[in-house]
Amino acid sequence: MNNSESYQLYPQIITGCFTIIGAITIGILNYFTNKSVKSKEWEFSCRKEEISSRTKIYSDFLCEINTFILVSMKEKTGDTQKLSSMFNYYSQIELVSETKVIEKAKILCGYVLDCNTNFTNQQKHDKKEKGFYKLKQEFIEAAKDELSELKKLSN
Repeated sequence: MNNSESYQLYPQIITGCFTIIGAITIGILNYFTNKSVKSKEWEFSCRKEEISSRTKIYSDFLCEINTFILVSMKEKTGDTQKLSSMFNYYSQIELVSETKVIEKAKILCGYVLDCNTNFTNQQKHDKKEKGFYKLKQEFIEAAKDELSELKKLSN
C-alpha cells in the first residue's frame, strides 16, 4: 500500500469513528432519558396506589363506625372483640395517615366506645351535643384534604 492510498482511507476511518461515537452518545442519552421517564412513571404509580389504598381504608373505617353507632342505638356491647375491626382500621390509619386524620379517627373511635358503654344521662346529653355526624364530617374533611394533597403531588 502506498502513501496516497492510506490517505484515502483516513476520511472513511474518521467517518466510521464519528458514527460509532454518535451511536454511543445517542445510546447513553436514550438510557438516561428512559431511566428518568420510568422513574417518574413508577413514582406516579406508587402515589396512585397509595391514594387508592388510603381511600379504601377510610371508607371501610367509616363503614365500621356507622355500623357500631347503629348497633349502639339498639344495644350496648361490652365485648371488645366486636369492636376489633374498628380498631384494625384505626391502626391502619395510624400507620399511613397524617396527624390531623389520625386525631379525627381517634375521636370517632372514642365516640363509638362511649356509645357502646353505659354512662349517665348527663354524659349521654353531652355526647349528643358534640354530635356524631359533626365528628364524622370533620374526619371526612381531614381525609379529603390529605388525599387532595397526595393528588397534587402526583401531578
